[in-house]
Amino acid sequence: MATLAAAEAFQAALLDDDPAALYDKAPCGYLSTAPDGTISKVNTTFLTWTGYTIADLVGKRRLVDLLTPGGRIYHETHLSPILHGTSQAKEIALEMVRADGGRMPVLVNAVLDRTAAGDPRIVRYALFDATERRRYEQELLKAKQRAEESERHAVRLAKTLQQTLIPPTSPYIPDLEVASAYRPAGVGDEVGGDFYDVFQVGEGDWVVALGDVAGKGVEAAVVTALVRHSIRALAVAEPSPQALLFRLNAILLASEPDRFCTAVVIRLRQRGSSWEVTVSAGGHPLPLLLRPGRPLSRSVGRARSSVPSRRRGSPTPRSC
Repeated sequence: MATLAAAEAFQAALLDDDPAALYDKAPCGYLSTAPDGTISKVNTTFLTWTGYTIADLVGKRRLVDLLTPGGRIYHETHLSPILHGTSQAKEIALEMVRADGGRMPVLVNAVLDRTAAGDPRIVRYALFDATERRRYEQELLKAKQRAEESERHAVRLAKTLQQTLIPPTSPYIPDLEVASAYRPAGVGDEVGGDFYDVFQVGEGDWVVALGDVAGKGVEAAVVTALVRHSIRALAVAEPSPQALLFRLNAILLASEPDRFCTAVVIRLRQRGSSWEVTVSAGGHPLPLLLRPGRPLSRSVGRARSSVPSRRRGSPTPRSC
């Protein structure tokens, strides 16, 4: 019963409403034009929005005359052909020029009414104020541009940080050949935790370090920088790679207990015409050792081996 009473009350309200007022004071602008585009009827809402009077428009101006130059082009190339082809157009975005010269974005729905013979008789337009929508779209566009710039900045920052974590070029070591390659996974917009380093400690004394800090991003880069620079500092006073890794572990536990790192440290010491290699790994895959005439092998635990130097004129370089 309550539902029926509500429906009857709604119907009564519709009957009491003045159809002329419903058209004239609708929440959208109504406009009718002759087939040639001349305005023949307009409601008060449209006049209020634009600042024109009925005397300014009816029988004197065309709808296209109230559009911006870009809107006129769009009207002639899109709206008018669509109307004459399908007799209706929906949600066409245009920009009106108000009487004071200001601009007003609108969304236009239009219907072309034809005679019995199929000839154009009248075009009826419903125009909706799109000012708030335009403002919202502009805010979205600015937000998108800010996000894209932030992403570009993040990529630049990632590349800059990554460049500080790896040597720009392989160092020159007398009697040894050093080569390196670093290819990060992904699209390069995040800083990885991988690092390597090759540096000299003393005469004929070099250190090679490789490692991987868990995670990606700036936080991982901070830990990676800590590990890399700690290895450099510790290597000066600590000749044993194993002892160096123990001390590095203590540093990480004290400063970054929630993020772990794997690492391998190799100490290269020149002994006359050969090199002594000492290897120690902390959770990291062990290095591979390739000797002439022997299969590829993986060093085990803390290993020592001698590798002949590469002298000028040597037929085959030695590597480990």
